[in-house]
Amino acid sequence: MGKMAGGDIEVYLLEKSRVTYQSPCERSYHIFYFMITHEVDLHESCLLSDNIYDYPLMSMGKVKVESIDDAEEMQIMDEAFDILGFSHDEKYDVYRVSSFCMHMSRLEFQGMGEVASPKNLDAGESCNQMCNFGDSGEAIYDAFINPKYKVGTEWVNKTQNVNAVTVGTGSIIKNVSGVSLDILSTCVMQLSVDPY
Repeated sequence: MGKMAGGDIEVYLLEKSRVTYQSPCERSYHIFYFMITHEVDLHESCLLSDNIYDYPLMSMGKVKVESIDDAEEMQIMDEAFDILGFSHDEKYDVYRVSSFCMHMSRLEFQGMGEVASPKNLDAGESCNQMCNFGDSGEAIYDAFINPKYKVGTEWVNKTQNVNAVTVGTGSIIKNVSGVSLDILSTCVMQLSVDPY
């Protein structure tokens, strides 16, 4: 394994909106495309398929860039985590959080008027299997469809329509990926100052 000999830290503005929306000529974050190559075996730990189109919010724009070999870049990224001193568990936590966002993009809702319901429970079951959110995948759907709000001293449920749950799902995906990138950046900066 290599050792870090030096480097520069550059700050980039990452658009959180690119996680859930891409124009036809742009890509979402590269990690999503790298992970489905399974260059590092993530089938079991992240429950990922081999097809980026299974993850609707990650495949709206350009999914393939000719100048980028996603499998090779996945290997480089995985080795970079090792060189930076990330443990196996820490590295796989990054992969699991990223794949959780991918599975969240698969949540589908249907409904008429003010009441939404799950279209199917597959994505919720995958999310629940990864994070043990509740007794079943249905609990994840229920958290979006019937969120709890505190009114005075009591908690009340508010039923959401399809548009509201779709916006809520996108917001959670953006926030989860944004917070995980912030934590990852902090870890990398700390490791670059004191790698051991």
